[in-house]
Amino acid sequence: MNVVIITGGSRGIGASTARECARRGFGVILTYNNQSTKADEVVNQIYSSGGKAVALKLDVGDTTSFLAFRHDVQAERGW
Repeated sequence: MNVVIITGGSRGIGASTARECARRGFGVILTYNNQSTKADEVVNQIYSSGGKAVALKLDVGDTTSFLAFRHDVQAERGW
């Protein structure tokens, strides 16, 4: 399965893009900074539609968060 990473996937255009990518058969890793509840809602919508998704915290303005994000992606990649 091909996987996309969508930053800001918890709301707005990012959430719409995440749902559309899942509809097209992609696994979705969506990121959020402060909106974990909204991110979980998007993940649940994707799962309800038969897709696969996970929401992971990432602050794109803080480069120190990228290492933790990488480890989280590796851990979650098994779905």
